[in-house]
Amino acid sequence: MAEIVYNVHRVFCDPFQCESEDWWLTCRVEDVESGEMFTDDIPFEDFDSAYKFKSMFNESIEAVRITIPYNSYQEGFYHA
Repeated sequence: MAEIVYNVHRVFCDPFQCESEDWWLTCRVEDVESGEMFTDDIPFEDFDSAYKFKSMFNESIEAVRITIPYNSYQEGFYHA
């Protein structure tokens, strides 16, 4: 199965909730394939998983790699 690979380099804010009740983090992201850097909101299923992801950047300056199945990405929504 094809995947999209991103490296997350930084989290800019605490988790925030949208109207659909998903939790989000605004992050600095690198598309590994193209090398392009951009800022994007990454969705999480709950507050705890978003907070745990953000906390990883308190312990290390290394980027966190996330992979997204291509079919989920095409559908326009994915969860980290």
